[in-house]
Amino acid sequence: MIIDELAQMDIHQAAYVGNVEAVERLLQRGVGPNTPHETDADWISGPTPLHKVCIAWAMTPKHIEIAKLLIKNGAKVNESHISDLTIEMTNAEPSISLMKLLEDNMDTSPKTVSLPSTLVVEQGETDAKVIILRNMPYVLGKLPHADTGFDNDYISKRHAEVFKEGPAFKVRDLGSSNGTSVNGIRIGAEGQVLRKGDRVELAGGQVVLRFETSEPYMIARNPYPAISPRSQPMVGFQDAVKRGFQGYFNFTDEATRAEYWWWHLFHFGVVFLVSLAEVIFLGVAVGLAFLVAAFLFIPLLAVRARRLHHIGMSGWWQLLMLVPLLGLIFVIWVGVKESDSERGK
Repeated sequence: MIIDELAQMDIHQAAYVGNVEAVERLLQRGVGPNTPHETDADWISGPTPLHKVCIAWAMTPKHIEIAKLLIKNGAKVNESHISDLTIEMTNAEPSISLMKLLEDNMDTSPKTVSLPSTLVVEQGETDAKVIILRNMPYVLGKLPHADTGFDNDYISKRHAEVFKEGPAFKVRDLGSSNGTSVNGIRIGAEGQVLRKGDRVELAGGQVVLRFETSEPYMIARNPYPAISPRSQPMVGFQDAVKRGFQGYFNFTDEATRAEYWWWHLFHFGVVFLVSLAEVIFLGVAVGLAFLVAAFLFIPLLAVRARRLHHIGMSGWWQLLMLVPLLGLIFVIWVGVKESDSERGK
């Protein structure tokens, strides 16, 4: 039965549908991995079996296995394979894995290879799983006002924009109602350089996009410096207080060490000064300091949760802060511990 099926299937068809066994048997029979398709006019892509893998509509791990098998048996990888793959990128992980495999086996001659940069949708309602950044600028928001639209009431019509400045990709907020962040840090209209792995968050994390780029084949192998919270301007006292009130009920984003410590200083400083004023001007505590502390308690919990997220922990860990002595130690540890991005990794 299998032999009859193989007799009716050539290596190009087998590669396209993800039939690993058929590809393996045909290679064993001496069919070349670079064999051109006999009726290539019927195909939009290039002529080899590896091209058929790249344009597979429903890409699965089996297609990755076939690509590895073809490359192992001598299939040549060139720019046309990358081009074909970018046209049909629909399933994030298999497509990205195949892209990485093609990059690693690309012809390593000195010529410059231009590979696509993408935004991988990690959270948010939209038809696309991978957004290919080709025509710049690229607007994120709601259709028909944006290039990619998200079905979310917190997203503005023209929320944010990805654009190029020289060889670098940047993202900026377009005056949205609920803001745009990169790795938990709020950005404005001036824009922020994107580096591989950066997460662009719209409306406080309602939409999360991961920036991916093919660094090994970029001009000069990374023509701009990596951006991390350490290389950005330190958050000042006023900005930290402003962010604290803006994120009054924001328990989902991230906060830097400076934001964390400035808000603690503001919280305890205000409570202390109000308590002192009660004693000096009224001669007795009337509960005003308690009311102020209660008002500032929710944003204090929120900034602690965001700080825990920034160091890779759940916000629920702050329950340890309620334990006497251990809680104080934990408060200090959370504020001192560096995240990967703060170490510049």
